[in-house]
Amino acid sequence: MVRRSHKAWAFAAALLLAGYFVPICFRPLFIPDEPRYGELAREMVASGDWIVPRLDGVRYFEKPPLLYWATGAAISVFGTTAFAVRLTGALSVALVGWLLVRAARRAGIGRDAGAWGALVWAGSLLVFAIGSLGVIDSLLSLLLAATLLALYEWCTCEDRRRARRALFACGAAAGLAFLAKGFLAFAVPGVVAVVLLTVERRWSRLWRDIWLPLGAIALVVAPWSIAIALREPDFWRYFFFEEHIKRFAGEGAHHAEPFWFYVPVLLGGLFPWSLLIPTTAVGLSLTRGAERGASERSFLRFLVIWVLAGLAFFSASRGKLPTYVLPLVPPLALLVATGTSRALALGRRKAFDRGALLIALVMGLCAVAFPIVNGRLSKPPFRAEQGWELAALTVALAFWSFTAFKAARSAVLDWKLAWFAVGPVGLMVASSFALPARTIEKKLPGAVLAEATPFVQAADVVVTDTNMVHAVTWTLRRADAFALGSQSELTYGLGYPDAAHRALDADGVRALLEARTPGQAVFVFRKLYDPAVAGEFGAAPTREWAAGMFLVQEFRAP
Repeated sequence: MVRRSHKAWAFAAALLLAGYFVPICFRPLFIPDEPRYGELAREMVASGDWIVPRLDGVRYFEKPPLLYWATGAAISVFGTTAFAVRLTGALSVALVGWLLVRAARRAGIGRDAGAWGALVWAGSLLVFAIGSLGVIDSLLSLLLAATLLALYEWCTCEDRRRARRALFACGAAAGLAFLAKGFLAFAVPGVVAVVLLTVERRWSRLWRDIWLPLGAIALVVAPWSIAIALREPDFWRYFFFEEHIKRFAGEGAHHAEPFWFYVPVLLGGLFPWSLLIPTTAVGLSLTRGAERGASERSFLRFLVIWVLAGLAFFSASRGKLPTYVLPLVPPLALLVATGTSRALALGRRKAFDRGALLIALVMGLCAVAFPIVNGRLSKPPFRAEQGWELAALTVALAFWSFTAFKAARSAVLDWKLAWFAVGPVGLMVASSFALPARTIEKKLPGAVLAEATPFVQAADVVVTDTNMVHAVTWTLRRADAFALGSQSELTYGLGYPDAAHRALDADGVRALLEARTPGQAVFVFRKLYDPAVAGEFGAAPTREWAAGMFLVQEFRAP
């Protein structure tokens, strides 16, 4: 098989870049996570307080502040936009790709394996689904990847000075990961490190240099950790016991799932590349020169340890979400890229071609069947007025079918991989505007907020349930909304004496209505509104806006 075409990787990388940056620019923010993290950052920028995280003006201690700092910096430059909220995640995906290229080159498995590993990473379903959102997982994956790759470099490097630099970098990256997510930043690398150091027999060497990573962690973590303890003495108790111990042990776990939950998640999350696992297995079983083969085997063994040890750790927790295993995709991406490219280079293309043709067939059938099935359903995902969105998805599916067929038929190795990699790009771009009606109704309150916002004056009172508090405060650019009903994630912050008055029930709203001054309004923002309680506040709204599952009511005094 012909080995290279220098244009192939650039072609695939450019299309994948577009697949990320179109959605992060134009897609509305999804509640609750994206406006939550955006609002936490916005309030830091607005208040100038970069130490204590606050949501709607009340203490919010679920996570350390690194994502809020990064998003706040983006907001300072690009304004309160969806792009600013999502920029950190997209850049984190790109930087993980760069780390994979660098690690593959240093480990001796070749620049090509690293370059294609970066595209396997960026083109995987789970990575795009998370990396195009303004959530914390992409940033955490970047920092954990940096931690573990630096640890491996120290573990295998014979140059004493370079090894110590790598170990210091390992500690610094772990410290930043702690500032992003908390103690998980130490747990995952710790589990992987125990296995790696045992296999590589490096424990004695670590004890000699242990002060380097510990010192780096202290330098990174201590300033904010001390500052938050001085400002908020209860932070560390709440953060450690409520957000870590209870969740991991299952007490108060929000998303309990069985032990095996993450195996199908990883296989599905790696799609479409998970279809190439047979090709990967063939390629990884092939050996090369003895000297280079030893280096490669060591690195590939490390990648396997990373996946299996990390998977065991996450599976042991009762609280599970698909996003949690994103840090395990980088090593899988390198394994798939290395095995697949090696198999193709040696002419073992049958399994690859079968996987690509399977995708071509399935996506082609979906392109034909989806519009027909959608039109015949009593509750279709896309409604009659969404014709353009449905057409865009159909074209995206047809494009994927075409690129998969091209991948199967190409005789040039790099073009086979390039065509395979760019298949999902059409759906990536379409996801910026072609959203099912039910998703819009449940996750995107932007339309109803845009209608109501011009009527909200500075002196008006804002009341919102906690389903909408993130989107309301983000849209209105204010942090003084009252919380109606169950306080959910605001419960802890509203428990402080200086915030307790912000928690309301229906009687509290009636009291606000009675206290209005002439011309002043109380705005009530709600999700999952029950018409049976339409008169619960004892007054009729002067205006009302509704869209999907969202309702805004204005009660303005004469």
